[in-house]
Amino acid sequence: MGDFINIDNDELNVKHDIPAESGVVGSILKKPDLVTHVEFMHPSMFADNSLSSLYWCVNELVESGIDEIDDLTIIQKISSNDLLTLFGGDVNQLREYINKLKMLGTENIGEFIRRCREVATIDYRENMLKKLHSTMNYVKGTRDDINEVNYKVNDNISSVGDNYLIHNETPLIGDFVDEFWKEIEEQGSEDGIVGLPSKYPILNNYFSYEPAELIIIGGAKKAGKSVYILNEAYHKSKAGAPTLILDTELSSKQFFTRLLALVAQVDVRTIKGGTYTEEEVGRIELAKDEIKSLPLAHIYLPEKAPSWKFTDLYAITKSYKHKMDLEFLIFDYIKADTVSNLNINESNYLGDLTNYLKNKIAGRLGIPCLAGAQMSPYEMRLSDSDKLNRYASTVFYWIKKSPDEIIGDGKESGTHKLFIDYNRLGKQFDEPEHEYINMYADFDKMSIYQCEKQPLENTSKPWE
Repeated sequence: MGDFINIDNDELNVKHDIPAESGVVGSILKKPDLVTHVEFMHPSMFADNSLSSLYWCVNELVESGIDEIDDLTIIQKISSNDLLTLFGGDVNQLREYINKLKMLGTENIGEFIRRCREVATIDYRENMLKKLHSTMNYVKGTRDDINEVNYKVNDNISSVGDNYLIHNETPLIGDFVDEFWKEIEEQGSEDGIVGLPSKYPILNNYFSYEPAELIIIGGAKKAGKSVYILNEAYHKSKAGAPTLILDTELSSKQFFTRLLALVAQVDVRTIKGGTYTEEEVGRIELAKDEIKSLPLAHIYLPEKAPSWKFTDLYAITKSYKHKMDLEFLIFDYIKADTVSNLNINESNYLGDLTNYLKNKIAGRLGIPCLAGAQMSPYEMRLSDSDKLNRYASTVFYWIKKSPDEIIGDGKESGTHKLFIDYNRLGKQFDEPEHEYINMYADFDKMSIYQCEKQPLENTSKPWE
């Protein structure tokens, strides 16, 4: 119940224009390279199977790079693909049919495109009617949640147009120079950063939070990824960028407690236990007032699926996009634990979720997304890293330094390090033992800082 059903009822069939179909095929039989002007056309758009097979045949021959396409070439192609039965199994009958079609064809590109658009339009109308009918049956019979229904209906209907994208012009890149340059100038800033900058200036040499991009921070379980994410969320919202956190780890009360510790610079345990001093009370009161003014929203999504679905993420984010003109999305976090109660493949789930965050949410809504992800417990890589890397724009790791590393680097070099493993947005890193960013974490006050002392490899500008 609730699945979309393919409908073939006669009442949903639109009357096809066989003369227009014949004119299209006759045209490419006379001048085969005409097919290169109508990439939107597909053999399935023809109601007549004989015309469909001939269109497919000519298109295949042109795409294979054959320069001289004559009647014999077409007949051989049709015969070798067991399609001659469409023409009574008679080569002479096929040859006669080809000659008749040529008489209906045109070599005028404009007229040819017009006929193709007519054929494609009729096919689109028929497929849209069938899709609307199946969608109606789904809506009537489903028991899916409202967000699931809303997403499926919109996605189902909009998918019809994917095969009917018509582009008749053949523009050159030069035609867009002024338009693109204007967009580039508008997206730039005085500091040269595109999108939202990181709280940590050194990271801006490698990437920034650009619209429609997905940035993933990986780390071991309970290593402090969420504290890093908290610092970035506070930094963005304090700068005036409306920010939404979709959190599978912390309730809103737990998140507020951590945020209060960060803003007030008072230990979390002190806030929880109520053992603060008079001076700390003053800082807490100021912090509470500041938090009230932040354009920052937090939604708790219990971690055990299926208490929430992908479509819920989209619905919530889209709602906040309209309500507060959302500029920054955080998802905390992509992890294997989420699928423990589901009868699905963990690897596929993680890849599907990452794809959804990147393309369905960040891409479709035009906002940057920062997501946490769990690292493999045995090596420095994300769990199922191949699928996550496939969709993410940047992947970097938050790693606790070993006691030997702290001694070797010096205490002024911090407690943790960041290593950029994968980056489509800028400069790459080398191996982690040679290049990383020194960070200091004060988890009592939920604060993370960029260290002044950095490895030599990080002191240069990215273009040097």
